[in-house]
Amino acid sequence: MAHEFVAGWTYDHKSWHGLETCLHEQPDYDTAERLARWGEPTTLREVYDEQGNVIDGWKRVERFGTIHAIATDRYTPLKDSDAFRPAFAALTADGSAIPRSGMTLAGGGLSVLTFEIPGLSAEVVSGDTLRRYLFLWNGHNTHFDCGAQFGDVCVVCMNTARVAWREETARRARTKHTTNVRTNMDAIHRAIDVQRREFSLDLDIMRRLAEFKLDRTTATKYFRAVLGKGDAAEMERADWRLDRLEANYVGGVGSQARAGTVWGAFSAVTEFVTHQRGRTDSSRIVADQFGAGATLRQHAADLARELVGV
Repeated sequence: MAHEFVAGWTYDHKSWHGLETCLHEQPDYDTAERLARWGEPTTLREVYDEQGNVIDGWKRVERFGTIHAIATDRYTPLKDSDAFRPAFAALTADGSAIPRSGMTLAGGGLSVLTFEIPGLSAEVVSGDTLRRYLFLWNGHNTHFDCGAQFGDVCVVCMNTARVAWREETARRARTKHTTNVRTNMDAIHRAIDVQRREFSLDLDIMRRLAEFKLDRTTATKYFRAVLGKGDAAEMERADWRLDRLEANYVGGVGSQARAGTVWGAFSAVTEFVTHQRGRTDSSRIVADQFGAGATLRQHAADLARELVGV
């Protein structure tokens, strides 16, 4: 399945797959860890050749009774409690963050935790709020590292994790599972507050987009540039998508607050990617759709910045 869900929870909202435990009270760390099964250990075991001899320098990485990878001796597991507990304690103690989701994904190969940062969420224009999240992750195989980033995605499955990692504007710090992984993760925790302060730059850009006026003709040119050029079949699809984008611009979600601005045009693309691009709810969240949708959204953001000169 596209979600690759193993265990987890959400607080005060429900994911698209609905497999998690939905909480109506904010969890403490122990509850979050128990429901997400973060306490499941990662074990390193010997690797053997066909004759039963130990292969020096290599280990099997196992979790949830599954072999997740064959790694070198340099691979160092990081407990989820070391990755998540310090940030959880610091951010919830002063109320500066709200834990929104915590999960184990990819057969136990990835643990994730997402906070909403109310102090970083702000209105771009009246009635149009830009929400910001802090996404932390800890991998348990050689495919995933560990780290933290600020962005606008609340991670509830593998597809949303991939979307978050594709955000080019996200403030991100990450480290590999080598012998100094714990030291590096401590440094990432210390850097979180610094990165929080940088959000004001993103907000300034969004407000600049909201201040820049755009007539319908220029908006249509912008949408055509977003969709790009292609063969005849692609352009036929582009015409259909262009109709959707123009409809979103005039009458989409929050269009009154964003009317006649570059921010409104960019938001029309965002609504198309997140709510209209696939034929069904599930098709919008399979990996290939999410990858293409994220690329389209990033292209739209780049063109929007070009329009206003930022």
